[in-house]
Amino acid sequence: MVGNTEKALIIREWMVPTKGFSVARKRVWTAGEGGENKTVLATIDYSLAQIDGVWIAARATQKNYTNGVETSGSIVSTDSDFKFNAPISAAQLAVVIPSGTTVYDELLDAEYITP
Repeated sequence: MVGNTEKALIIREWMVPTKGFSVARKRVWTAGEGGENKTVLATIDYSLAQIDGVWIAARATQKNYTNGVETSGSIVSTDSDFKFNAPISAAQLAVVIPSGTTVYDELLDAEYITP
């Protein structure tokens, strides 16, 4: 092998102590040996909101950098009806797996097809 082609993935997070140590910004990049040749892959900025005394990321805006091209998008993770530990019915928790679906059960280390 000529030279070291391995790169490290580095993630840095900026936390806000006054808002429950929530992450307000995250940056992801790669770097060669010794931290040389850094390449930023993405930056994510979070808008924080307090709901029922808990700070959460209410909105995330991400910028991706690929081959010198920047793309971006936003995700809203809460709405006005958001509640922690809201009561839900058993029907809301039910998962219906369609007949004929192949399932791998890691606990049982078994694979089967649903009837």
